[in-house]
Amino acid sequence: VFSIFVRLRGKRLTGGVCELCLKRPIEVCFHWVSRGDYATRWDPENSVASCRGCNFEETFRKQKYRDLHISRVGLESREALEDKARTLTHFTDADLEVKLADLKAELEKS
Repeated sequence: VFSIFVRLRGKRLTGGVCELCLKRPIEVCFHWVSRGDYATRWDPENSVASCRGCNFEETFRKQKYRDLHISRVGLESREALEDKARTLTHFTDADLEVKLADLKAELEKS
């Protein structure tokens, strides 16, 4: 549901093209900070809609995308996201159910 939310938000913003390269169609949800960091995994500020090429390239060019993110949101916001990602977070089933309900409500508004 989170990926669908991010991709639909991206389509509204760009008309359906990747938010990173602004060339190819949106296919996936791209995480600025690794989705392995649970504290930011489902944070809308940590994700944009991207094509598979940009999502795959991120693995090899992390600095390029960090710099792009900083140019969009500023260094302070990027560092706050990185700090949040480093926090230990444990989501209960109830926490995840609330996140899911919130995202579904946002999707219904669209």
